[in-house]
Amino acid sequence: MSVPLYATLTDFQESEFSEDDSGEDITDQVNLNTLKRASRVIHNLVKTAYYTTDPDTKLPVDDDVIATLRDATCAQAAWFVITENASGWLVSGPHVQLGPLSLGNSTRSSTEPGDMAAEAKYSRISPEAVQILKDADFLNQAVGYGALLGFWSR
Repeated sequence: MSVPLYATLTDFQESEFSEDDSGEDITDQVNLNTLKRASRVIHNLVKTAYYTTDPDTKLPVDDDVIATLRDATCAQAAWFVITENASGWLVSGPHVQLGPLSLGNSTRSSTEPGDMAAEAKYSRISPEAVQILKDADFLNQAVGYGALLGFWSR
């Protein structure tokens, strides 16, 4: 199944996410493949959200939904650039060393436990994209496992 593209290169260039935290323009580091990956991440986050889509394009039809998914996708694409982690390789397991054999990501093990800023870099999902989706109630629409257990226990 093909995932819809929620943002275009023009959308990214015109977004608030086109610059990193230092104000440096990062638009030249985002391409169509970056936006496809970002759209896939966002699409997976909103799988259980309810919104009307066009039957042919599978894209949302409501302007607010379009804007939410576009902004979350742009935030996700910027996150890929800023963290240099579009492929998710930094999310690999912990670093393990046994004598001369070294497995995993040695960079990750150097962060202190509880250092949320450092740990955030190792998440493939943009915290800002998640916040955009939460603000629009896209991540609060699914019936959770706990709610089902509560319903069944009545």
